[in-house]
Amino acid sequence: MASKRTHSAKHYVSSCDVFSLQSLALGWGTTYRWFCEPVDYSETPEAYAVSYFYYTQRNAFNHMPFIVNVKRYNTDSEESLTQQVVFYAVFRFLTQYICILCILIVLCILIVLCILIVLCILIVLCILIFLCILNVLCILIVLCILIVLCILIFLCILNVLCILIVLCILIVLCILIVLCILIFLCILIVLCILIILCILIVLCILIVLCILVVLCILIVLCILVVLCILVVLCILIVLCILIVLCILIALCILILVYVFILLSMYS
Repeated sequence: MASKRTHSAKHYVSSCDVFSLQSLALGWGTTYRWFCEPVDYSETPEAYAVSYFYYTQRNAFNHMPFIVNVKRYNTDSEESLTQQVVFYAVFRFLTQYICILCILIVLCILIVLCILIVLCILIVLCILIFLCILNVLCILIVLCILIVLCILIFLCILNVLCILIVLCILIVLCILIVLCILIFLCILIVLCILIILCILIVLCILIVLCILVVLCILIVLCILVVLCILVVLCILIVLCILIVLCILIALCILILVYVFILLSMYS
């Protein structure tokens, strides 16, 4: 082992840092945000790249023992070992922070480009709005001319309509006069019919009243006859009862006399 040549860690460190830069570009530069968020347990390439980035960051200090232990007992390689360690630390520091600076610069450039694009879009929109306003003004002028023409046509039509309205009013007045006459005649006819109906109704009511009076008189007579019959019957019943009582009294007297005679005979 002492006779073997010291291996350079430049290629190993460079590959690790390249993969770290790739992980940073795949993760924070595109998909993930710069503040804390839940752990991504999916199987997407971004998740694998970021997990590898954290793995390389966690094992960053594990590289150092391998570099130091390569020729720990070889004093000739101390300068080479120191150079490798310094190169590792400086290269890792530069790659990480230069990457962040590059990302920030790219973001600033993108923001400036976005602002320029927005300004260009605003300028184009202003030009389009100005053209639209010109078109609108032209359209408004044409519309004003059309409106004036329409007003003139409308006035002519109004004159014609006024004449037609006057004619229509005259016709309507004539029709109303005829209708009034017809309505008056109809009202007269209806009044005559109503008077005749009232007379008939009064006659019918009088006839019905006469019939009711006659019926009432008949009913009263019937009631009186019935009452007379009932009175006569009551008188007859009372007489019969008196006759029966007299007969019973006479029989009782005769029986008492007979009994008295019998008692006197036997005594």
